[in-house]
Amino acid sequence: MSVKLMAQVWDMDMKAIEKIVLLALADYADDDGVCWPRQNTIAIKTGVSRQTVNQKMKQLEADGLLAKIDGRTVLFPVKEGDTSVKEDDTPRSQVGRHESQAARQECQVDRHPSKPSINHQITPKDNFENQALLIWAEYPRRVGKPDAIKKIVSALKKESFEKLLSRTKLYADMTSSKDRHFIPHPSTWFNQERYNDDPDEWMDSEAKEKEIQKLKHRMEYERDPEQFEALKERIKELR
Repeated sequence: MSVKLMAQVWDMDMKAIEKIVLLALADYADDDGVCWPRQNTIAIKTGVSRQTVNQKMKQLEADGLLAKIDGRTVLFPVKEGDTSVKEDDTPRSQVGRHESQAARQECQVDRHPSKPSINHQITPKDNFENQALLIWAEYPRRVGKPDAIKKIVSALKKESFEKLLSRTKLYADMTSSKDRHFIPHPSTWFNQERYNDDPDEWMDSEAKEKEIQKLKHRMEYERDPEQFEALKERIKELR
């Protein structure tokens, strides 16, 4: 896990789902941005479909935020012809990763000359708000955003981001077949610390049975063993 790259991702202005995918990749990457997780692994980690992961990775690649090199994924790759990288007789594949990393950082600083040189430090307040936005994006009823963000930030001061994100995703999954009008506003849910409830209380028996049948249907067509096991485990949790 590269804490340095994850901090860099937090500071980026981008859509929530793309940021979640990029954060998950950074969680598997070393400090040079090299990682090779399977798309199914990223899908399970982020709580989105494999198709969504595939689409977002293609978009991130088109935006120059990642590249596929020798079968590996590289985050924030140095572009060919970048003037901040030395050109010599050494093949590009043999250039030291530390030199590339330094060049990448110089390039990022140059793209934001108006910002003060503070090494892109993130204040606790900014970090909480960024995390709150990602959590809010996973909540099944996205209404009352300003008040909801305040309540999520308050929750983040008591609970870890990982816990709140995973519980919010679980709640969204377990209420996917429920009428949205019967789902509380996010500000209410987080203010009442409903994320600490027993998940079994989030679904009635009818909703659970619907969800189980839906998951069984997906298992019939799932060909990836890892995803198949994830679906089977989810059914166990609902029973």
